[in-house]
Amino acid sequence: MGTLAIISLAAAAGVVAQRLSGMGLSLLCVPFLALALGPLDAVRLTLLLGFPVYLAVAITHWRAIRWAQVAWLTVPAVVFTPVVALVVRGVPARPLLLAAGGCCVLAVGVLASGITSRRLAGRTGAVGAGVLSAAMNSVAGLSGPAVAVYGASAGWGADETRGTLSIYFFLLGLVALPSLGWVELPLSVLLPVAGAALAGDLLGRALSRRVGARSVRWSVLLLSAAGGALTLAHAA
Repeated sequence: MGTLAIISLAAAAGVVAQRLSGMGLSLLCVPFLALALGPLDAVRLTLLLGFPVYLAVAITHWRAIRWAQVAWLTVPAVVFTPVVALVVRGVPARPLLLAAGGCCVLAVGVLASGITSRRLAGRTGAVGAGVLSAAMNSVAGLSGPAVAVYGASAGWGADETRGTLSIYFFLLGLVALPSLGWVELPLSVLLPVAGAALAGDLLGRALSRRVGARSVRWSVLLLSAAGGALTLAHAA
């Protein structure tokens, strides 16, 4: 399978998963895109793909968004992101691949375990989650696990989680992508990938009432673990 086909399939699958379960875009895209494009462009492209998806989901769940928590998560993440991005841009590809693969496998383990704690639900927990999310986002495009654990610990419902995290991801991306630099890919690659992502969004909407979010979640975690393991093996 060619590089463009791998990128397009990863983008489409990530968008479908994000639409169906509220997670999966970064987890599915980053490990496979890192193998095809290198770690830095994988993160950049995933951030770019995320903008329309996150905004659409946020608009759909606008009334459920926890704006106070958005602020407590976003402010430290936005402050911390340029610092981490500056370091990441000077790191060679192999260590970044190892970091991306390791973060992916770690993120899958955290999400699969269902870890929660009431101690993480306050403002201190939000600040810590925002900082950790920003670091993992700049290194591996994985901003979700840390804030997902925070949301679960705070007792958010499904709509609150999707709306709140989507607007957080959107706002964080506005800072992270300029900090990491623009996607260094030709239009001959970007346009087909954008088309695949659009197809994934349409498919995700069509399947949203037919496929259970739980089954999608576990499929995403399994595929992401495999992708992270492949990335680690490739970089070793």
